[in-house]
Amino acid sequence: AISDISFSIKKGQTVGIIGGTGSGKSTLINLIPAFYAPSCGSVFINGKNTALYNKNELTDSDGYSRSFASVLSYMDFNIAKEISLQDLADTAHMEKIYFLKRFKTELGATPMSYLRRLRINKAKKLLANSDMNITQISSAVGFQTIHHFTSVFKKIVGKTPTVYKAEKKKRTKSQKLYH
Repeated sequence: AISDISFSIKKGQTVGIIGGTGSGKSTLINLIPAFYAPSCGSVFINGKNTALYNKNELTDSDGYSRSFASVLSYMDFNIAKEISLQDLADTAHMEKIYFLKRFKTELGATPMSYLRRLRINKAKKLLANSDMNITQISSAVGFQTIHHFTSVFKKIVGKTPTVYKAEKKKRTKSQKLYH
């Protein structure tokens, strides 16, 4: 049930296709080669150039999305809430230990590490593009304390949220002056 799709992808950007059963993920993946006979550059699915896939590989290439689409969607939808490993395992309909092993194998990180990075990426967008203060952003992306948020942010990004926000605002102002 896919209709009226329009999107553009700039050089270097990555697109993830996430959705529930019957949402059209496989259909969209199957259509990608038809969308793109690139005049320059390449289209990749799971790190492999689509020109190197045969049609059956593309049809079967849901990668991790088939197993974990509901989990990734759950993380995204509930990003402001406290999320436990058990919540994620329940969403995947798996035992906790099995879920943990499968998630790490298929996504290359533990579920909680992945969730932390998801939260920090969302925070970076909010810091750069909103007028929310750091306390509001910390809460909006699911951190219980601003101290924990700041600590995790600095560990992952290499600077505090305050410095990151100031740099982004400064860059935005200078871009407006030159356009």
